[in-house]
Amino acid sequence: MRDRIYVLDQYRHRAAAIVELYLEERKRGRGAGDIGIVVDGPNHVLDDLNRRIQRERIVMKEIAPRGIEVRATDEERGWSLHRGDLVVFRERVVTAAGEVVRHGEQGRIVAVDHGRRRITVALDRGRRVTADLEAEAPTQPVVPAYAAHVTTFIGGEKPVVIVSPGRHATRHSADTAITRAIEDLHEPGSLAGAGIGGPKRYR
Repeated sequence: MRDRIYVLDQYRHRAAAIVELYLEERKRGRGAGDIGIVVDGPNHVLDDLNRRIQRERIVMKEIAPRGIEVRATDEERGWSLHRGDLVVFRERVVTAAGEVVRHGEQGRIVAVDHGRRRITVALDRGRRVTADLEAEAPTQPVVPAYAAHVTTFIGGEKPVVIVSPGRHATRHSADTAITRAIEDLHEPGSLAGAGIGGPKRYR
């Protein structure tokens, strides 16, 4: 059941507003895994939001300050992975032990070997797997899971969802984003395009 919708009609600094909403939900007792940030926009917005949440979790002493830096050269993107981070596998991975991790599987990093550039992830389904990470590669298999693009969030739900709509969002992407919330939905801007107040509509 969708219980509440919170709207911030005017907020110039959307990323700062999203982080503030995240912190407010954490103060209310939500866990890091209870909150999903759904991004309908470019990758640099997604990566920036993940970095901002990581910084807050470092301050909270929930994740390690030092992480492994990786760069996906095909996408010209980079991010860091820390012990304690919530992560998602972006592609199918076969580990050194022969275990298969499917695209979309999520978990938490429980160990980081900086020398070998290796992380151990406790998957949500109970398994523990290790993944070796190159500093640079055309694609990178693991990414922080605090913010996700609307196209990869399909089928997932969270108790709390914070929506970051893009300029060229469609009605379908808006519907996907706003229906991911089980209890609370936040949108730091106008929800007019999603058909909630205001004259603007998606096409």
